[in-house]
Amino acid sequence: MDYSTLSGLDVALHFARCGRFIFAIKYLEKANPGIARQKAIAAVASFGYREQFRFGENEWLDARESNRIRVL
Repeated sequence: MDYSTLSGLDVALHFARCGRFIFAIKYLEKANPGIARQKAIAAVASFGYREQFRFGENEWLDARESNRIRVL
């Protein structure tokens, strides 16, 4: 589907790059009155940034461990 006709794609793209997918979806809904929520979700998913921000619980724990200061 062609999402290029939607208003506010540049702002939604910025939100998606930052990992703020809900903000991107809400912005598209606000900028395009009458758009179906599923269409806004599909448009944000088409950006392809979601895969970069999938973290399981173990990866979050690993990230916290790596940020700790270790004293020898």
